[in-house]
Amino acid sequence: MLEILHYKLVDINYSEIGVLQVFYFGFNAIEALAWLLFASYVIKRWLINKQSPLEIVYAILFVVFGLTDLLELVNLPIWLLGLKIMTLACLLLMRRHLITNYYTDAKF
Repeated sequence: MLEILHYKLVDINYSEIGVLQVFYFGFNAIEALAWLLFASYVIKRWLINKQSPLEIVYAILFVVFGLTDLLELVNLPIWLLGLKIMTLACLLLMRRHLITNYYTDAKF
């Protein structure tokens, strides 16, 4: 039953480099970098404002999401897709909570 968790939705073969492999690798690498930059921004903002310790959790969620993109460079098993979906849901809920309670003047 647990074998399904290891089913690969995407399995990139890097032994044959083509346009798809270059695009897939580049996109996920840049996306991972973006999530890690968001995490550093949140930590910087927290160090300046210290509105809520939940901002540290928010930053950790960005780091986890970035790490899932790095794992996705190799393949995308179902468990990783599930982790990405749960992390994204937590990110959105945390964002809503922080903006509603601490950063009411946020424009985005």
